[in-house]
Amino acid sequence: MVTFTSPQLSPASAHLFSLALSTIYVGSIYISSKSRLVFNTPTPTPTPSPPTRSPTPSFSSYTEPNVANGSSPPSLNPDDIARANRRASPFNGSNSSSSSTASSGPRGKLKDERWRDDPEVIKARLTAVSIASLVCCTSVYIVLYTITPTPAPTLWDLAARLGFILPRNVLVSFTISSLTATAWDVLKLHLITPVLFFGPLYATWLAGVMPGQRYWSWEFHVRRGLWTWQGIRNVIVAPPTEEIVFRGCILSILHLAGASKYQLIFLSPLSFGLAHVHHAWDTFNRYGRTSQAAMRALLVTFFQLTYTTLFGCYTAFLFLRTSSIYPAISAHMFCNFMGFPRIGYEMQMFPRRKTSIAIAYALGVLGFYYVLFNWTWTPDSFYWANFIEERTMDLY
Repeated sequence: MVTFTSPQLSPASAHLFSLALSTIYVGSIYISSKSRLVFNTPTPTPTPSPPTRSPTPSFSSYTEPNVANGSSPPSLNPDDIARANRRASPFNGSNSSSSSTASSGPRGKLKDERWRDDPEVIKARLTAVSIASLVCCTSVYIVLYTITPTPAPTLWDLAARLGFILPRNVLVSFTISSLTATAWDVLKLHLITPVLFFGPLYATWLAGVMPGQRYWSWEFHVRRGLWTWQGIRNVIVAPPTEEIVFRGCILSILHLAGASKYQLIFLSPLSFGLAHVHHAWDTFNRYGRTSQAAMRALLVTFFQLTYTTLFGCYTAFLFLRTSSIYPAISAHMFCNFMGFPRIGYEMQMFPRRKTSIAIAYALGVLGFYYVLFNWTWTPDSFYWANFIEERTMDLY
């Protein structure tokens, strides 16, 4: 891989270029009329009188099914945990609060409107961000080509900087024992995020919807969860394209400018968080364009900005520490699939297991703190080499 012994870009130009890459990615979904959202002004409806029938029981009124005695689950079956979690992912712009009721949920879709979950909109946007990702990668290559003396950089040089080429210690294996060690070196990088989600995974196990358990279903949990346009967007396409642009492309450009470790980890993810702010317009319109809708859009957007920025710090650390884009992609895919942890909801579903659920969450956090530094250590990491005290020179 082509390297340099001094920064090749000024900090200002690197930040401007990073902003341009972010704009290319987000702006791509607004170029085509097929990918743009369309909202009509809803017609006000009179407030209905309060119902006379008894209210629907709350989640807390349900008790944990006694699976050991062979009883069937309650009418609100444990699949609701997985369903509620997946629809509450902060990355895809959905509402992060508890499930909506008839009075607080989004309004009905009007004729000739285009919402973000419409299959035609999703397909158009997936095409747009895929092309935008290629444009961003090409832009990084143009920068490398401009600053590199002859011979010109190759596609291998670009792939290595974007994290597509595994470090040398992972690529070189000649014996069975070294192959086993290499397999573990690769696998453990993708298990860090599941360690953090030990609490939600434990609640999923309690609900009996882990693969192979009583209430797990290929039809519901795989085909309907992943092989729909929403699932393809949230889990299969969005995570790789976002990580390639916001981690691979942007971090490689900032690294060429000599940005510090703290700038790369804690400042660069701001562009990733800001890239989700445009979801506020969607929330505001779906909830009726009222003052309450504006407040909801503001709160949800602030939550998404905070969460996605923090998540960006985490995946930036993974990318720099390993010089590989794959751990960041798998972490993003896993988080989008699981959704935001809902410990309160899970304790309501299983009131007898509140203590064990709390312990599982605590163990997940403690385990994550341990494996985050121990499992990500990669001796031949190009990006992390500049942050090692024993280094003899900095490389860019």
